[in-house]
Amino acid sequence: MFAEYLSTSEIVFKHALGCRDLYGKEFHVFNELFFLIKDKAKFTSERIIQEIHANSLVIIPKHQYHQFDHIGPEESYYRFVLQFDVVDGLNEIISEVFDNVKIIQDVGPQMMLLFKRLGSLINEAKSQMDKEILLRAIFTEILMDLKYNYMNKAITEQITDRTVADIISYINHNFLRKNLTIGLMAEHLNFSETYISHKFKDAMHISIYKYILKKRLIHAHQLISEGVSATEAAYLCGFEEYSGFYRIYKKYFGYSPSKTNKSKSLACKPEYS
Repeated sequence: MFAEYLSTSEIVFKHALGCRDLYGKEFHVFNELFFLIKDKAKFTSERIIQEIHANSLVIIPKHQYHQFDHIGPEESYYRFVLQFDVVDGLNEIISEVFDNVKIIQDVGPQMMLLFKRLGSLINEAKSQMDKEILLRAIFTEILMDLKYNYMNKAITEQITDRTVADIISYINHNFLRKNLTIGLMAEHLNFSETYISHKFKDAMHISIYKYILKKRLIHAHQLISEGVSATEAAYLCGFEEYSGFYRIYKKYFGYSPSKTNKSKSLACKPEYS
C-alpha cells in the first residue's frame, strides 16, 4: 500500500503498510527494532515462538534467526522498522539492549509517540540534514526508553516444544561441522530423520537444511567482516567448495565475499521486513 523511508549512513527507518518487499532473509547482518502497528503476527525465532499483537515491539539482534507471519490480509500488515549496526557513540547501549531476542507487548505512550514522530518526520518540510539529526536523536531516545523502562518486562524465551528446542541446540553447537547431516542429528536425538525434519519445519517455517546453510552464511559474513579471507571463511563454515560458497553467498547478500566490507552501509543497501 505504501512504504516510506528515512535514513542516515548508520540507521534506516521504514514506515510501511502492505506486502513485504523482502523474503527469504531470516538472518540479518544488522540489528532490528520491529513495531507492529495493526493486526496480529506470529513471531518465530530460536528461543521464542509467540503471537504478537498491535502495539508490540520486537528486539532482534543481528545474526539471529527470525520470521514474522502476518495474521490477516497482507494489505493490512502495518509496521515501523528500525535497522542499524554500528552507531557512533551508541554502541554500548545497543549491546545492552540487543543482547538477545526480546518481545515487548503493549509499549507505553512515550514509545508510541517516538515512533509516530519518526513516521511524521519523513514527510516534513525539513532539510535532509535536519531529518537525519532528528532521526538519530529520536533513535537515541528510543534506546534509552528501552533500557530503563522495558528490559524487565520483555519476553526472552517461550518455546514449549522440547524436541524443537533440542534440535536448535544441537544445530547451534554443530552447524560448522562439515559432516553434519540430519541422520547424525536424528541419531543423537533418538528420533527418525523424517520426524525431526517435519517437527522442525512445522515450528520454524524453514527446513533444517536451509536453516544450517543460512547460519553458515551469516557466520562466514561475520568472519570476512573481521578480516578472515573468503576462502578460509568458506572452509571454516563447512563449505566443501569455494565456487559453491561464492555463488550462494552472492545470492543471499547481494554482493560477493570480496565486497563484504564495502557493503556495510545500511543507507546504501537496506533490507526490510
